[in-house]
Amino acid sequence: MTILADTTQTANQVPLITRPASPFVLIETAVDGYQRAFAENANVLFVNRPLARTQEAGRQVDELIRLALPESYRKLYYPGMVRAVGNLKRLTIEQLIDTVTDLRILEAISSDRQSTSITAKVSRVLGVRR
Repeated sequence: MTILADTTQTANQVPLITRPASPFVLIETAVDGYQRAFAENANVLFVNRPLARTQEAGRQVDELIRLALPESYRKLYYPGMVRAVGNLKRLTIEQLIDTVTDLRILEAISSDRQSTSITAKVSRVLGVRR
């Protein structure tokens, strides 16, 4: 729970207000369009949006999707409820390995600034023996 007010109250104070912490949801999309959602205590629904070639067609698609959604999800399907957007690009395993390696190098440098040279740190992270 996230606390939004102090827990100690006097007669003139606003009562304690709490709200549930937002669940974390991770969406993974494969190059073939296959998607998986990872979360704890979250209801997830995938919607396949058809291609709309004009703005008017896009508005019609919005309305058709809204009508097709279960009632509990309809209240979410509005622009003000968007929490994140993304655009997928092809990712090779080499690019992923490079990214992880870069992150490990940065972590090693920031965690061990005083004891060894940057070259030694990079070598250690990459598993290079001298």
